[in-house]
Amino acid sequence: MSESKPPKPGTPMPTPPPRPKPTPSGPGRLDDYLTVVEVAELWHCDRETVYRAIYDGELSWVDLARKGARRARIPVRRAAAHAYMDSRERAGAA
Repeated sequence: MSESKPPKPGTPMPTPPPRPKPTPSGPGRLDDYLTVVEVAELWHCDRETVYRAIYDGELSWVDLARKGARRARIPVRRAAAHAYMDSRERAGAA
């Protein structure tokens, strides 16, 4: 059996094949969440309107900020954004 020789100094190492990206499935997938800006675009409103709905407790969100971070990362479930709009439409029709 022959042993492989180590590469000569200065010889580039072969690059490993790229790893497949994880594709989560089921509830909690990344594409199930929207940013505040995306929700504002969906609702055709200003970002402040979305923040107001969040801070008033009318729209659920998830805080993904690291502990000690100065700013929160606020993703909103796509289903929650649609449910909020449905409830506002029903309230306006009544």
